Amino acid sequence: MPISWYEIRLTEGQIREGVLAALQNEFSILWQLVGEREDMALFAGNQREKSDGQKLYISPGSLPWADRILSLYIGSPCDKPQKTAVRPKLLVGHQEAEGLIE
Repeated sequence: MPISWYEIRLTEGQIREGVLAALQNEFSILWQLVGEREDMALFAGNQREKSDGQKLYISPGSLPWADRILSLYIGSPCDKPQKTAVRPKLLVGHQEAEGLIE
């Protein structure tokens, strides 16, 4: 069974309230605490996905450390984000983590 990516959906209201910034900060701290793993990353979905808010993607290598974040922000298993003309943007992680979506 393949290891899942996880998706978190934030509404425009949540973004205005600072939830996106809080989640990104929380993930960044976690990433640093576990040793800045190369397979651990947080991505923002591309603009084509942005309908009413923002999709965020957490890589499989983020588990089990990101379990609390996934629980708190209601993350759900999803397919690997697609590389398109407008690719998902790396928010937290090594630059090499962009290769996780290729």
